[in-house]
Amino acid sequence: MRMAKTAFQQCLCLTLLLCCTQTLAVRLSLDSSGQVLLFPLFLTGDSFQTVFEVRNQTDQGKALRFVVKDSVNGRPTLSLNVYLRPRDSWSGALFEPTGASVDTAESLLAPWVDQSCTFPARADIPDEGISLSDENFTEDLSGLLVSRSRLGSGYVEIYEMGTLSPTLAGDCAEINARWSPGGAWDLNPAQDIEAPGGGLEGYAVLVQVDAGRAHQYEALALADFRDAPLHTDPFSSRQPNLADVSPAESRVVETVVFGNRTLQVERVSTWSEFPVHAVDALLMATEARADFTASRELDALVFATLNFPTRPYHADAQTFFLPAEQERVLAPFTVSLPPADNETLEQNRLTVSSIDREGAAFDLQPFSGQANCDLANGAVTTVFLSRTIGFTQPCPYTQGIFRVPDNASEGEVRYQLDGEIVSDEGHVFSGLPIAGFVIQSIRNEQIDIRPGTVGVADYGWARALKIERQVTDPP
Repeated sequence: MRMAKTAFQQCLCLTLLLCCTQTLAVRLSLDSSGQVLLFPLFLTGDSFQTVFEVRNQTDQGKALRFVVKDSVNGRPTLSLNVYLRPRDSWSGALFEPTGASVDTAESLLAPWVDQSCTFPARADIPDEGISLSDENFTEDLSGLLVSRSRLGSGYVEIYEMGTLSPTLAGDCAEINARWSPGGAWDLNPAQDIEAPGGGLEGYAVLVQVDAGRAHQYEALALADFRDAPLHTDPFSSRQPNLADVSPAESRVVETVVFGNRTLQVERVSTWSEFPVHAVDALLMATEARADFTASRELDALVFATLNFPTRPYHADAQTFFLPAEQERVLAPFTVSLPPADNETLEQNRLTVSSIDREGAAFDLQPFSGQANCDLANGAVTTVFLSRTIGFTQPCPYTQGIFRVPDNASEGEVRYQLDGEIVSDEGHVFSGLPIAGFVIQSIRNEQIDIRPGTVGVADYGWARALKIERQVTDPP
């Protein structure tokens, strides 16, 4: 992270930050556990399914919300409460049962086989699973995107709504009785619920069955998200959400050069006017980079996922996630969805550049005929080489698809992110709030399994995007 400050400011800042590190404020977890888990991508269709796993690493009972959001504007498409006993885990899978393509997939959450309590209860779930719903797709998007094609990809968030006794967390009959009409939680969801304590871990696996490929990635964990419980029924799908951070403060680890020493300290920033900026601050980046290998000889597949999880709280013109009395703040984004009369999607394009292994720049050749397609949606899967998976959703709204030239089979793609937010203290965070990763797969078709037998092997990995951060202190 780069910062501009004088030596005196460095000393003063360091002193203040060291004194403030015990303040409860939302932060990126250092050990991949926390109160909120962010999963930047799920895919169904084209033989894809996505498996999610969440584990409670504490001795407390946990009340969780599992919420699925669409890739266009972050609208909830499925919401489920999960109640975990101490050291308990729960898993679920999103899949498309009919073999549809990604752009027409309807998507289901598969029934689970573990004994964790949920609401709705497992017994109330259809044998074929829970269908993702398009009932929250209420925006006027000129008819292009208000369709079930928004159900084939997106992202997932898991929130700890609060802690509860281990006995109650494991009593599924009592939990469902409490949510029944006139039950204890139907009348008062806060009863017997204490403040969240953290300790959630999770990961997802993208599985493409027909291709024999599977890629696992770790969830991004937010620690100290709330200091008070927020327990709601899953049919109240708008809460909890990322704007419910409490207190509205962020803690960001920074590298400070002090004399001839480099120190890591934490900056605490306050966001009283617009609380979701506390989460923005943790994810702000001015550049995201992804390495790739696109060798035809290795039948390489590579794609980068760029997810902007807070974008719906800023750019959604209908303020879907905000209370009626709260004004929307567009920054750090620049264009609403759908665009206002004085806005165009052209204003919100990201600058995409690329270099080969020798550092020479080359042009990415778009499949769609549109260079640097707009990335206006809440979650964007930008595929810059795809020999196995085809995406046909409209480029200006959902995806930028790029072909890597034959003479640049290995290199790096860079996404420039422009915007800024300013804290109550005057800290300027530059860029856009982003989470994501790059998936790489290569194939070896001539594996000697044993004498006389040749097989095919797929090798793959997922790794986080490389990012650049920039924070500037006030003069």
